[in-house]
Amino acid sequence: MNRLLSIGFAVITLPLFAQTSIQVETRDLTHFYQTFDRVRSEPDSVKAVALIQRHYLDQGTRGLKLLLDSRKYKASDWYQLMKENPDYLTALRPRTLQVMRDTMAIRKALVALQTLYPAAHTPGIYFCVVSWALGRLPGKVRSS
Repeated sequence: MNRLLSIGFAVITLPLFAQTSIQVETRDLTHFYQTFDRVRSEPDSVKAVALIQRHYLDQGTRGLKLLLDSRKYKASDWYQLMKENPDYLTALRPRTLQVMRDTMAIRKALVALQTLYPAAHTPGIYFCVVSWALGRLPGKVRSS
């Protein structure tokens, strides 16, 4: 039985007005994995959900907050994701965190794009961890 799971980056782009530099935001990745580590060591589900709320969602960037508002996600959704998929999230961690080391390359590529298309406005880009399990974000991974 194959498990259908795709944890990905929600790359949220927001227009920047009076822009002086290209914003590539990765703090949500750091907050996610710091929270994931705390949740793994917390046996009480109510406390774990509170940790997710306080350390990931409440500290989220503008991009994560807009994602939360648009989809009405709750801390309990991320708790379910973390509890049901710890091995996958652990295996994915190095590649996810690689984005943080690549922000300068991303900015450089966006500057090159602006050079080619000077009338275009480069949006703010926000990376956060979400679950794309069967069209739901975040949530339970179902077997197929």
